[in-house]
Amino acid sequence: MWYIHFSQHGYDDDLETFGLMTAIFSASYTLGSIIGPFVSGVLYDSLGFRASTYFVLASTTFAVSTFGQLFLQIKIHKSLSRNNLKLKLAIDRLANSLC
Repeated sequence: MWYIHFSQHGYDDDLETFGLMTAIFSASYTLGSIIGPFVSGVLYDSLGFRASTYFVLASTTFAVSTFGQLFLQIKIHKSLSRNNLKLKLAIDRLANSLC
Protein backbone atom coordinates (compact mmCIF):
# COMPACT_ATOMS: atom_id res chain seq x y z
CA MET A 1 0.00 0.00 0.00
CA TRP A 2 2.77 2.47 0.85
CA TYR A 3 4.54 1.63 -2.39
CA ILE A 4 1.44 2.64 -4.37
CA HIS A 5 1.20 5.87 -2.38
CA PHE A 6 4.82 6.76 -3.13
CA SER A 7 4.51 5.97 -6.84
CA GLN A 8 1.32 8.05 -7.15
CA HIS A 9 3.12 11.09 -5.72
CA GLY A 10 5.91 11.19 -8.28
CA TYR A 11 8.51 8.80 -6.89
CA ASP A 12 10.13 6.49 -9.40
CA ASP A 13 9.60 2.75 -9.53
CA ASP A 14 13.10 1.72 -8.50
CA LEU A 15 15.27 0.56 -5.64
CA GLU A 16 15.77 4.09 -4.36
CA THR A 17 12.04 4.43 -3.63
CA PHE A 18 11.98 1.03 -1.96
CA GLY A 19 15.00 2.04 0.14
CA LEU A 20 13.24 5.25 1.18
CA MET A 21 10.15 3.31 2.25
CA THR A 22 12.25 0.85 4.21
CA ALA A 23 14.18 3.65 5.92
CA ILE A 24 10.98 5.45 6.97
CA PHE A 25 9.49 2.24 8.37
CA SER A 26 12.69 1.32 10.21
CA ALA A 27 13.10 4.81 11.67
CA SER A 28 9.49 4.85 12.89
CA TYR A 29 9.79 1.40 14.43
CA THR A 30 13.08 2.26 16.14
CA LEU A 31 11.76 5.56 17.45
CA GLY A 32 8.77 3.75 18.97
CA SER A 33 11.08 1.18 20.56
CA ILE A 34 13.14 3.93 22.16
CA ILE A 35 10.36 6.29 23.28
CA GLY A 36 7.77 3.67 24.30
CA PRO A 37 9.47 2.16 27.35
CA PHE A 38 10.60 5.58 28.57
CA VAL A 39 7.10 7.08 28.38
CA SER A 40 5.45 4.03 29.92
CA GLY A 41 7.94 4.06 32.80
CA VAL A 42 7.28 7.73 33.49
CA LEU A 43 3.52 7.13 33.36
CA TYR A 44 3.77 4.16 35.70
CA ASP A 45 5.95 6.02 38.20
CA SER A 46 3.85 9.18 38.22
CA LEU A 47 0.28 7.85 37.82
CA GLY A 48 0.40 4.24 38.93
CA PHE A 49 -0.59 1.11 37.06
CA ARG A 50 -4.35 1.64 36.74
CA ALA A 51 -4.24 5.28 35.59
CA SER A 52 -1.38 4.67 33.16
CA THR A 53 -3.27 1.71 31.68
CA TYR A 54 -6.32 3.91 31.14
CA PHE A 55 -4.12 6.58 29.57
CA VAL A 56 -2.61 4.08 27.13
CA LEU A 57 -6.08 2.70 26.33
CA ALA A 58 -7.47 6.19 25.70
CA SER A 59 -4.53 7.27 23.53
CA THR A 60 -4.70 4.04 21.50
CA THR A 61 -8.43 4.48 20.97
CA PHE A 62 -7.85 8.08 19.89
CA ALA A 63 -5.10 7.07 17.45
CA VAL A 64 -7.12 4.23 15.91
CA SER A 65 -10.23 6.40 15.50
CA THR A 66 -8.20 9.28 14.02
CA PHE A 67 -6.42 7.07 11.49
CA GLY A 68 -9.69 5.30 10.71
CA GLN A 69 -11.39 8.60 10.02
CA LEU A 70 -8.47 9.73 7.86
CA PHE A 71 -8.62 6.47 5.91
CA LEU A 72 -12.36 6.88 5.33
CA GLN A 73 -11.94 10.49 4.20
CA ILE A 74 -9.28 9.47 1.69
CA LYS A 75 -11.46 6.62 0.42
CA ILE A 76 -14.48 8.93 0.06
CA HIS A 77 -12.37 11.55 -1.72
CA LYS A 78 -11.08 8.96 -4.21
CA SER A 79 -14.62 7.68 -4.77
CA LEU A 80 -15.93 11.18 -5.43
CA SER A 81 -13.04 11.90 -7.80
CA ARG A 82 -13.83 8.76 -9.81
CA ASN A 83 -17.53 9.59 -9.90
CA ASN A 84 -16.78 13.15 -11.06
CA LEU A 85 -14.59 11.77 -13.83
CA LYS A 86 -17.33 9.36 -14.92
CA LEU A 87 -19.85 12.22 -14.89
CA LYS A 88 -17.56 14.42 -17.00
CA LEU A 89 -17.05 11.59 -19.51
CA ALA A 90 -20.80 11.00 -19.72
CA ILE A 91 -21.45 14.74 -20.31
CA ASP A 92 -18.74 14.82 -23.00
CA ARG A 93 -20.28 11.78 -24.74
CA LEU A 94 -23.71 13.37 -24.59
CA ALA A 95 -22.38 16.67 -25.95
CA ASN A 96 -20.56 14.86 -28.78
CA SER A 97 -23.65 12.88 -29.71
CA LEU A 98 -25.76 16.06 -29.87
CA CYS A 99 -23.30 17.84 -32.17
